[in-house]
Amino acid sequence: MYFDNAATTKPFEELRERFLELIYGDYFNPSSLYTAAKNVRDAINASREGLAGLLGCQKDEVYFTSCATEANNLALKGAVKRPKCRIVISAAEHASVSAVAADLKNRGAELITIPVDSGGRADVDAVIKTVNENTALVSVIHTNNETGALNDINYIAARVKSKNPQVIFHSDGVQAFLKASPPSDDVDIYTVSSHKICGPKGAGALKISKRVNLNPLILGGGQERGMRSGTENSAAAALFYDTAELYKHKYDSKKILEMQNFVIETLKDSEGIKFYASEPKITGIVSLSVSGINAETLLHMLEKDGIYIGLGSACAANKSINPVLLAMGRSKEEIFGSIRISFGLYNNLDETKILCQKILEYTDKIRRRKIAQI
Repeated sequence: MYFDNAATTKPFEELRERFLELIYGDYFNPSSLYTAAKNVRDAINASREGLAGLLGCQKDEVYFTSCATEANNLALKGAVKRPKCRIVISAAEHASVSAVAADLKNRGAELITIPVDSGGRADVDAVIKTVNENTALVSVIHTNNETGALNDINYIAARVKSKNPQVIFHSDGVQAFLKASPPSDDVDIYTVSSHKICGPKGAGALKISKRVNLNPLILGGGQERGMRSGTENSAAAALFYDTAELYKHKYDSKKILEMQNFVIETLKDSEGIKFYASEPKITGIVSLSVSGINAETLLHMLEKDGIYIGLGSACAANKSINPVLLAMGRSKEEIFGSIRISFGLYNNLDETKILCQKILEYTDKIRRRKIAQI
């Protein structure tokens, strides 16, 4: 029973044969000139064109990378060319944005971090106030990784552009892709990832507007029209669009919402449980904390029953204090007891009922054990 779909998703069985065919049959280097290699290149470009349709851009504005982390690195480092410029990000960005922004600050950039509310939504007016003639980049995540809260990036980007049309606006859309409105033309750069939508790991993608000139991070053979050198992960890239289409067809927001609401209604009146949300939000992510317990202890107790939950963003799991939860105003005790339940295509209500039953059973057991030790 897997409830950590915000971390990664189970790949579609329907695409297994095509994936294996691309790895073991069409193993040719897409940059080679013979026909078999051209067929692989054509498959990648067909996927590129399909993704462009879903992202509302042209096919030559879509670039493949190895993952969303690389894509976010390229977006920020490629956009910031003046060492003394201003960079603006929200306090609830994924680590692959916030860590890059911190690195750019160390190299001389002025970094402004915008506060977020208790659900993780950015203060829009605060974003706009920071935009001046020296602002090079604004990056605001589309959907908060921890709570699912939505930022209206199209509205924010339009306001940023109205104040300074030269600012490059980037958004990490990894959690929002296919669950929220696609980026508008004002969003210059937008990040998506295959493995968050039941595709294989090893493929991220960027929408990069033609009006934006990024400096590439990886130089060499000139793949991806010089934006990202290195032999493409042909199978993952070629399947990206097929995965997206299948995900879009199969995603049942009503079913996901039913499970999400069941968790909230079942647990909301339980001792020490507090939910965190901010509307509007995508369906599928429930963030809560249980006071007086170590969430990691609960995670491992559930794991023994074959139930898997998250403690928050997988990329923040190795940090002692999750910086995004801290930015949302949670106390250290609340962070210590925070869990993230995220639903996917393969969950059902019966599993969700078992999950809630076990959470209540094990939180009570943990508390009773602590009392007995006093």
